[in-house]
Amino acid sequence: VSMGEKDYMHKVLQNINADILLDSTNIKPGRPVIFSKKNDRFILSLPGNPIAAFIQCILFLPLLIQKFNGSDNLYLKPIIAINKNEFKTSKNTSHIILGHYENGYFQAYNDGKYQGAQIAPLLKSNAFTIIDNKDSIKKDTKIKIISYMPHFFDKINNILN
Repeated sequence: VSMGEKDYMHKVLQNINADILLDSTNIKPGRPVIFSKKNDRFILSLPGNPIAAFIQCILFLPLLIQKFNGSDNLYLKPIIAINKNEFKTSKNTSHIILGHYENGYFQAYNDGKYQGAQIAPLLKSNAFTIIDNKDSIKKDTKIKIISYMPHFFDKINNILN
């Protein structure tokens, strides 16, 4: 999925008579995403750039799987971390800031400056934060982060036999 005239997914979904349930998000990177339904099948159409696609998978796919399995635990459990370095965002949208989480501290990758098509920020990060409508996050501020391995339950369930 993309934004503008290069987006063909809307036409494809219209041609198969799919019902579009979600057309986009107000997250950067990751705005273009489509969640649709055709008969009893769900279709998650992801953005084309790697960071946006990865983040949308982390945000949506585990929740959808939990929902389809009948779980009531439909939330991502954030980790409270201390921000290691100040970084800036812009207002009017939510921003995904990739970074590295270790020993209670989160450090934004390259101070939050990278392009959505880059792979290195994903490889050098293990978590992200979502900043909503703020122009900067100060050093030593407590922030909520999501690990690439999101937590869904308050206790660990043993799944091994």
